[in-house]
Amino acid sequence: MSGLDTVFYVALWYGLNIGYNIYNKDTSNQFPFPWIIGCISLGAGLLYMLPVWLLGVRKIPKLTSGDVAKIATIAALHTIGHFGAVLSMSFGAATFTHVVKAAEPVFSTIL
Repeated sequence: MSGLDTVFYVALWYGLNIGYNIYNKDTSNQFPFPWIIGCISLGAGLLYMLPVWLLGVRKIPKLTSGDVAKIATIAALHTIGHFGAVLSMSFGAATFTHVVKAAEPVFSTIL
């Protein structure tokens, strides 16, 4: 992957993140139940992946108990981060949440 590809994908992620944040803020203003919104959001990811796995677009991951143990911490932190973002969107300004979420790749790289 060239440097230009990287810039493109980071810009794409950033732009889509803006849309996601605006959509979530609008949703949280109309439906003030952030925990349910967070669960629906994670469930939508599962509903997206099920046909991808079942149609063979991607192989279903075969995880051993050791694999699960290796990814459990990062999965838990990702879940906490997701719900933190959804909750902050419900209780604060979308701009602040966007700034915090925009720093996510930096912290992921450090970890």
